Amino acid sequence: MDNLKVAFCVRKKIKGDVVVVGLLDSRQLDVQASYFTLTMSHNAEVVMHEPSDVNLVTRMWLKIQSSLLLVLKLSEYIKVAEITLMQVLSLVEDQKTFNNLAFMKSE
Repeated sequence: MDNLKVAFCVRKKIKGDVVVVGLLDSRQLDVQASYFTLTMSHNAEVVMHEPSDVNLVTRMWLKIQSSLLLVLKLSEYIKVAEITLMQVLSLVEDQKTFNNLAFMKSE
């Protein structure tokens, strides 16, 4: 959690005097941590036993996002999931680009 807070909760100065606030609120992450743990442990059993062609993690987040109460109570953790998804997608895209470059280089 500390690495996450350093990367995404800190205000950063860019281009002179422009300050950009962090994507996440460190205090809210701490406040929501116990609720996140409780929600995940409560919903894990249900999600694992529901028949679906969607993987477990996706199913869990879809279930959470279907409840307005959970969306409000876990807002920072939903942001963490979205950041993680974007990083995974960008890594996949980078890998595809790298593979295409390697293919072009070998010809």
